[in-house]
Amino acid sequence: MINRRDYYKAVTGNTEDYSVEVIPNDQAWEIVSWNGSANPNRDTHVCLIWDYDTANAEIFALTYMSEKRDINRQFTGNGTKKLAIVLVNDSGEAEKLGAGYIYQVVT
Repeated sequence: MINRRDYYKAVTGNTEDYSVEVIPNDQAWEIVSWNGSANPNRDTHVCLIWDYDTANAEIFALTYMSEKRDINRQFTGNGTKKLAIVLVNDSGEAEKLGAGYIYQVVT
C-alpha cells in the first residue's frame, strides 16, 4: 500500500518548523519519492531528515526551490527514530513552505 505524508505551512520569518513521524519498532518503510517547495528568491529551504534531533541525524533530501526527487531508500524503525520534514525560513518575512513524501510499508 502506498502512503503519502505532506506538510505545508506559512513559516514565520527567521524560524523553522517541522513535522515528525516515528517509524514503529521493527517496521521498515521505503521512501519512494520526495517533493519540496521553497522560495528560491528568499533565504528558505526544506529538507527530509532521518533520525531527527540526534547526533546521528542524516539529511537525505534538501531543496532551496521546488523539486521532486526519487528516493527509493528503506528505513527501519526502532520506535524512537524520527523521520522529519523540516521547513526553514531564514528570511525576515513569513513564507509558505512545504514538502512531502510517498512511502510504502515493506515489513
